[in-house]
This record gives sequence, C-alpha cells and structure tokens, in this order.
Amino acid sequence: MPVKNKQKKQEVKIKDDKTAQQEQCSVVAIYYYMTKNMKDQKNVDALLNEFKIIYPEIKTAKDGVQWENTFLEQGKTFASSKYYSGKDYSFGWWDAPTQAVNSTKFAKAIDNNTTTVLTQMWNMFDKQKIQVGLFGNQKDSWNTADMYLVKKGRGPEMIKWVKELKEEFIGGLCCDPGVFVGTVNTYLTKLIHQKLLIPISLKKQTKGRDIKILETNMHEWGESGKIDIVKANFETQAGNTGPWAYFNVIKDGSEITFGNPKGRGGNSFQYFAKFKVGDYDTKYLVEQRLAGKKTKAEVKEIVLTNKGKETRAAAQTGQVPQPEFEKLLEEYTGENYDYNVPEISERFSELQINYWKKYLKDVNDDKSIPLNLNGFEVLGTQYSIDEWLEKVVQIDDDYLRDPTGAIQKYGNLVAGNFHSELRMKMKQLRFARAMQKSKKNISEIIVHIYYLAAKQNVSEGDIHGPFLKIY
Repeated sequence: MPVKNKQKKQEVKIKDDKTAQQEQCSVVAIYYYMTKNMKDQKNVDALLNEFKIIYPEIKTAKDGVQWENTFLEQGKTFASSKYYSGKDYSFGWWDAPTQAVNSTKFAKAIDNNTTTVLTQMWNMFDKQKIQVGLFGNQKDSWNTADMYLVKKGRGPEMIKWVKELKEEFIGGLCCDPGVFVGTVNTYLTKLIHQKLLIPISLKKQTKGRDIKILETNMHEWGESGKIDIVKANFETQAGNTGPWAYFNVIKDGSEITFGNPKGRGGNSFQYFAKFKVGDYDTKYLVEQRLAGKKTKAEVKEIVLTNKGKETRAAAQTGQVPQPEFEKLLEEYTGENYDYNVPEISERFSELQINYWKKYLKDVNDDKSIPLNLNGFEVLGTQYSIDEWLEKVVQIDDDYLRDPTGAIQKYGNLVAGNFHSELRMKMKQLRFARAMQKSKKNISEIIVHIYYLAAKQNVSEGDIHGPFLKIY
C-alpha cells in the first residue's frame, strides 16, 4: 500500500488575497515607524520595497497609490501616538496561522518578531458555545482587530490568565459563555491601558482626511450600566428625512430589477442617522442590501475631511453580525427574520401573498417614523399596494416556472437577481417595521445598529472585545 505523505497533510495554507496583503503591509509599516528612523530615506525606501514584496499589485492597482499612502500614514500616526511604550513589542496579524506565523510575508519583513497571542485566545474559546453560539464562527464578531502588538515576554502570562479563567468559569459554577467572554474583554481593556497588548483595526484612509485613532469598547460607563445616549435621530438626505427604499420594478440593461425609475438608487434599504453618546458624536449611513443570495446590513461612517466637508468613509465601519441583526429585529417585531419569506426557488403561496399585502400596507401607512418607499411602479405603470404585490409575485412566478417564456413576456429582460431581490424587499419591510415599533426607543435602535456593526459595546454585558481603530 502507498504510504501517505504526513508532511503534506500538515501543510498550512496562508491567506494571500488582496485584503491579507494590505493588512500585512500595515503591520510592517507600523513596525518600521516604531522601530526605525524614518527620517532616513534608506529606511523609507526599504519599507516601500517590502510593500511591493507583500502586495505585488501596489504599483499597478487602480487605488495602489492611495493604499501606499494609507500604510505610511498608519505607521506615522501610530508611532507618534500615546498608545504604546518603548520598542520592545512583538507583532501579530490576526489571520496568521498560529503554527506557521513565521512563514507569512509580514514575518519575514520584520525579522520574525511575531506573536499569535490574541489569535490563541480566540482558539481557546469553546467552538460550539462561544465561537459558533455567540459569534457565528466569525472571529471579527468578537474582536475586529486586524493586527495587534504584545509587549515582549508578557504573552505567556496572558494566555495563562485566560486559560485559568476558562477552567474556573466553564468548568466551575459559572457556565455562562457570555460572562466568560465579557470578563476576558475586561482583562484585555486593562492590558490595553497598561500598553501590554494593543489590538488594532485598520481602515483605508479617507481622501482629504488625516488618519485618526479611536478607542473602541473602552468607554466610561454611566450609572445606568449602559452607554448614555444624549441624542439620536434620523438625518435628512436627498429629500428623505428618514429611511428609504425603492419598491419600483424597473429595467436595468437586460435585467428586471428594483430601483429608481427616474435616476440613481437601487435595491438597498437605507437611512442616515446621527447620534451623540457621551462625548462621542457621529453620523452614519446604514444599508441593508443583498450579498450573494443573502442579505446583510452594512454601516458606513460619515466623516469630516480636513477641509470640513462631510464624506462617506473610504471603508465601511463594519457589517452587523447577521445573527445579532436578526435577533434585534425579532426583539422589536416579535417576528422571525425569514418568517413567511419563501426560499428563492419556491413560489409564494396564497397565504404568504395575503400576509405581505397586509404587512406592506401596515408599514406604508404607519407614520411613527418618516419612511419613504418611493412608489409602487412596475415597468412604467403605477399600482396600488395590493396590485403591486400581486404583480411582482406574478413576475417572480413566471420566471420560476418558465424562464424562457417570461423573458419574451417582459420585453426580453432576464430575471438576474430578481428572485433574491423580491425576497429581500420582504426583509426590508421587517427592518422598517422594527423601527416603527420601537417608537420611543428609536434612539436606542439607531445607536444599537451602529455599535453592532462597529463591534462596540452598548452595555457592560456585551461581548465585543476592545481595540483601537486606525481610520
């Protein structure tokens, strides 16, 4: 019998997509600016050469120059900040395999001065109860740091502390995974204040704006045990004073889809909001849209450029973890996110059609928040709500039963993502309904959505870990 190659089985695949390359460039830039004299052009040239090795397309990519400037500004900004002490740190990249960290590109660029402490902590979390149960198996849902620094010689005691806590909490009387994670987060906050462990989330620099550092999940708490909301409300944008979406069915090239018949605007459900929590004042955009065949809610912060002009940040603040997003909507509506929404390949039943007719009418007629669905037009003809629902379901049904015949029936338009988009409309209505039902608590849901996406804490019991955001 042939002998299996054990070495081949143990080979570890290291991420090397564009995001991985960009994150590693940031690590190396921060390392260089912390440890070398960057007024010496030789060191700058050496760093730029490392960028080319790690990120080969940096000179040819459309936004390569902007990314190169981002890396340099990240390094310069952090090295001149108050958040570290001395040069004796090891550097970690979140996606580096713990058993092969020194095989990564960034490790070679920093003389293998590496650590995997924070990654090890995640790996110590119980797979089913914590990694899957609390965070949907997404490390970023616990802590969105892309890299981290650890004071040399202090890593082992951090791992030992978490290990002993796990044995005490999970193996002892307290078996609540959330309490365990919350306690770990408190410990990490202490380490950050002591400048022993420094998790960092990296964002692309917004054009015309200096790089900044934001402490995240290290807020001072009020007597309520929650972040004190000073004010929160929707912002007016493009004539909309609250959330908006386009329920019109239009032609887009060769496809039938949803959007604005008279201009720009697609399938997303969006709103702008502004809030102030303590001395933290921000404006943001929420967009609930399709991601493949599923939906997701993204948050993009509105920032001021150096000249005082508002602009959308180059990178999104984050994506609301889907399990938490669905849980939040169910909390306010009492309804499961997918309730009465058929699968993409399934036809709407008569029961579901009647359900969504009433649901759409209730949402459209409710004036508790300023909501704009922008009309119910289908390929140039305006319909009542009941007629619109029947019409879009008929289109969906035609393309499911007989795609070729439907193409001929609807002016040579292919279905594209219409089946997914229609079902997303139902979920957008559920999102709108959650905000309508929140009523007096609308300020809380506005803040909550943002903090879920930014992986920031809303209350002391929340489970998102602390980090510094360089953005």
